[in-house]
Amino acid sequence: MVRPAAPHADFRLGEWLIQPSLDRISQGATTSRLRPRLMDFLVFLARNAGQVVGKDEIIEAVWERKFLAESVLTRSVADLRRLLHDEAERPRFIETVPKRGYRLMAPVFEQSGPAGPAVAHPSVAVLPFANMTADDGEEYFCDGLAEELTNALSHLRGLRVIARTSAFAFKGKAVDVREIGRQLSVGAVVEGGVQRWAGRLRITVQLIDAGDGVHLWSERFDRSATDIFAIQDEIAQAVVAALSVRLLGDEETRLMGPHTRDLEAHDLYLRGRYVAAQRTLEAYTRAIAYFQQASARDPGYALPHAALGSCYCGCGFLGYLAPRDAFPRAKAAAAAAPWVLTLRWPRLMPRLDGPVGLTIGTGSQPRIAFAVPGN
Repeated sequence: MVRPAAPHADFRLGEWLIQPSLDRISQGATTSRLRPRLMDFLVFLARNAGQVVGKDEIIEAVWERKFLAESVLTRSVADLRRLLHDEAERPRFIETVPKRGYRLMAPVFEQSGPAGPAVAHPSVAVLPFANMTADDGEEYFCDGLAEELTNALSHLRGLRVIARTSAFAFKGKAVDVREIGRQLSVGAVVEGGVQRWAGRLRITVQLIDAGDGVHLWSERFDRSATDIFAIQDEIAQAVVAALSVRLLGDEETRLMGPHTRDLEAHDLYLRGRYVAAQRTLEAYTRAIAYFQQASARDPGYALPHAALGSCYCGCGFLGYLAPRDAFPRAKAAAAAAPWVLTLRWPRLMPRLDGPVGLTIGTGSQPRIAFAVPGN
């Protein structure tokens, strides 16, 4: 942790960029202006980061007077917390130390190079899409769309994307989008709903500023179910454009190249992913069957091979299968995929007598990697 080198030097406070000379703070797609005295207060806390500073010390240093109504200081602390998406009960930035003062908790770093995080480093979380039909059996399809959009956006070098596990923690919960942004430390949130019936799709998507809850972009897609890959690509492109992400090289051509042209194989893969997330023996058994069916329909579709290997590894790690049975099956699944990468490392985990499977996303197709314990 370092402290700002000069009173007006830019610095980073956790995920926030603080620009004292502009009285501005930025994080992802969120930018806020501070009144000058409030910025002076924030800079003073940053220069004393990690230390408890008394109320009298703050008042004298920031307001340059000996006496000031304590309500002014209390209101200023509340304003900073609101702007930083912080809470007094569960502080991440400003901690109240009873009968002593305040302490800045978050790490402070000097900002090197030209500032511009709202454009250079936007961040987004893709929430589970809501199932707008009366059929609970469509839940897998809604989750699958959100997961595939997350995977596509995560390939972009100019965008920070929250992992599926973190974003899906809000599934089925009525949480204000600003609270979601605060908990995940993102500037924007993607949410949507899906209806599917008689070969038709209706997908509604919104991109929302997590700082103030304002809609940045929204669209409704009414298409044939056969257009699912085109719809996914349009959504990804729109999110990228709304967040002002600068695409590089082949990123400009297609964000979500279809992994398969076989819609049934794709549907089987989504079903398998949905049930595998439950991580029970029954769930893994069903998921394995789905992935095997998807691979049989399109042998060149890499994702089911990767997921099948992951299921067998999960069975081995959780004790549903003996490692000597699970890991060879995982390796066989990987060997059937279009690409296979084998890694080796020293035998740091002697209990493992087989390969550990994982997937490495590269462009529109994943590579199936298996790390084999070495000697």
